[in-house]
Amino acid sequence: SYITQRIDFHKVVFTDESRFSLDGNDNYHTWSKNSRPIVNRRPYKGGSVMVWGAMTYTGQLLLRIIEGNLNSEKYCDLLRDDIFPVLKSSMESFIFQQDNAPCHTSKYTISTIEEGVEILKWPAHSPDISPIEKIWSILKNRVYENTQFKDKQSLWSKIESEGEKLTTNEPDLFQRLYARFYENMCDILCSN
Repeated sequence: SYITQRIDFHKVVFTDESRFSLDGNDNYHTWSKNSRPIVNRRPYKGGSVMVWGAMTYTGQLLLRIIEGNLNSEKYCDLLRDDIFPVLKSSMESFIFQQDNAPCHTSKYTISTIEEGVEILKWPAHSPDISPIEKIWSILKNRVYENTQFKDKQSLWSKIESEGEKLTTNEPDLFQRLYARFYENMCDILCSN
């Protein structure tokens, strides 16, 4: 339906949350000789930061640290007080994408954010097609490259710094990821 509806995906703002741990990338795996993953135990009992992010076709990357659990009220406050004003000041119009996390789909959230904001209905269990997943992967590789973190503030500073470098040094990356998003949808459709 995304293809046949002719949605202008250049207007879609893709969003997601991701956790960054003090002691390294959560996606790190070790493989045994028979190609089975070994479950790793973390060497440190470090903390982590939860980061909410939004990306636009034009190369805008909004990253916000989330303190504690993200519930509907906190999520709506973030959108209303911080994110939507930034997006409205930089884009004539936009379509807001969010996954199906409970705080995104609650009655409270739906009634709060539907005022003048178009929401892209998102299929369940489909994070692999969202361009922001690739941004998280790139960002984590750069944040953790040759770096260990002693505290959450130094980790958050590195995340902000690397996010800024992405938008400043590689704005065409965002256009390429959006183009690949459309191709991914076609691939999924063709493969049934």
